[in-house]
Amino acid sequence: MLTDAQVQAHADRIRGDGFTVIEAAANAELVEGLIKALQRIEREHHLGPARTSFEGFKTVRINNLLTYDDLFWEVPLHDNVLPVVERVPGQGVPAVVVLLAGAGTGAGGAADP
Repeated sequence: MLTDAQVQAHADRIRGDGFTVIEAAANAELVEGLIKALQRIEREHHLGPARTSFEGFKTVRINNLLTYDDLFWEVPLHDNVLPVVERVPGQGVPAVVVLLAGAGTGAGGAADP
C-alpha cells in the first residue's frame, strides 16, 4: 500500500505530466492474469500491430479493456491506484476507467516514451 506522500506524488505527476507509473502496484498473480487476458483477447479478436507510424509497426494496442474481461476492473479499483486518481481534481476514476487500454511492444519494437 502506498503512503500518503507517495499517493500525493503520483497525483502531482498526473497533473504535471499527464501520467504516472506506480512501480510494483500489483502482485504477481494479478499481473500474470492481466497478461494472459491480453494475450487471449489479441488471439480471439485477431488483433495485431496497426502498422502506422503513429501507433507503431510492432505495437499491439487494445482499447476499452473493461469490455473484454472483468479482471481489468481490478486495475482502476486497486488499493494502489484508486487513492491516486481520487486526488486528481477534474479527472479521477472516470478518466482512468475510460482510458484503460493495453499496449504490447513486439520483438524489436521501441517502448513508448
